[in-house]
Amino acid sequence: MLDEAGFVAIDSRGYYAADTRGLTCPAAARRGNCPNIPTVPLRIGAVDAVAQVDTGFDDSTVRHSVNINGALFDALTAAGIRLLPRPDVALTLTTCQAGVVEQVEAWRLPDGVALEFVAASGAVAQRFSDATLFVKRPPPAAQGCGGIGTWPLPAAQLGASFFADSALIVDPFRARVWVRPPTSPALD
Repeated sequence: MLDEAGFVAIDSRGYYAADTRGLTCPAAARRGNCPNIPTVPLRIGAVDAVAQVDTGFDDSTVRHSVNINGALFDALTAAGIRLLPRPDVALTLTTCQAGVVEQVEAWRLPDGVALEFVAASGAVAQRFSDATLFVKRPPPAAQGCGGIGTWPLPAAQLGASFFADSALIVDPFRARVWVRPPTSPALD
């Protein structure tokens, strides 16, 4: 029924479900204590990763902001994707540890490369060529805070603006995220 309304299903198994006993967070490479967060597969060039859907991540200052971990940054570099620095929007973030901050580098995608959400069918559900990537590399004193910055495999966290021009439904019973792209081709 959702597909008939123009929605595209994106698989979130292992990361998001009504029954949290089946959560494994494969990209976190850990068992147990997996946060129940809708997570979607994404692709940048030839690099695959997973991205948490964080509708509380206000990225209105830098639209289409994506927090990425060091593993994803390294995979993009190894794949020959030459990210372009954006020092004008680099950040200093607080952490869960009093007095410990994290320096976050900002990068943009080169021309011709896009961030893509991968549908359950394997097709591209949505594509964004204007994403800004913020690399999270928590300092040793903040490793205990957790989050995608501590995950050993490529992972990301999406800002709310990715869904501002479309519609989003999260379905914990089928472990899916459904997106309905806007009717206009404004995203690419």
